[in-house]
Amino acid sequence: MHVVLQDSAAGSADLELLLQDSEATVGDLLNALGERAATASGLLVDERFCHADLALEEIGLHEGARLRPASSATPLPERTVEPLELCVVAGLDAGRRVPLGPEGVSVGRDADCTLALADTTISRRHLSVTPSSAGARATLVDLGSENGTWLEARRIRGPEEIRPGVVFEAGDVAFTLAEPAEDRLAVNPQRQASAGGTIAFNRPPRERRAAAAAPLA
Repeated sequence: MHVVLQDSAAGSADLELLLQDSEATVGDLLNALGERAATASGLLVDERFCHADLALEEIGLHEGARLRPASSATPLPERTVEPLELCVVAGLDAGRRVPLGPEGVSVGRDADCTLALADTTISRRHLSVTPSSAGARATLVDLGSENGTWLEARRIRGPEEIRPGVVFEAGDVAFTLAEPAEDRLAVNPQRQASAGGTIAFNRPPRERRAAAAAPLA
């Protein structure tokens, strides 16, 4: 059986492996490799760690397998968690979304706000949304606004924990948290809305119901 022995110092080398002893272990193979495996306590087989006590017949060796002496499994890269997004779901700015970064998002009419809105029912600095340490929820805080921040039909008086899908309001604007959308169409209500405040869009045709049969005489 031909395998590839990988060594960080000496590079890769083809190795012909003959298993003459059915009870031979990974440790036996490491001993046979000598100095190239002097400090290893196991073997990575195609990046899968196998301890020295395991029998070679049990570790899934195959033609062309990549072997590397190691002392532990290769650590998996940390999973990158995409931040939630703060979404405007009602009001003149409906359709806007901003990522909820670690520093949070400030909302208001002030140009310095992370999410600056044009709606006059919003205070200059109206509210802030800060993600939790795990990024799955967030904390909503009113910043002393005139019209208040409303959650579930009540005006909040202090920090409130919110989760994705919960709608909260500030003036005539409604917001929610959502998972990042991979595919979405950008909507600019100020440019695309008609004089009546509506936006035209195409929808799938509705199935027409069959006409009712005429009553029998």
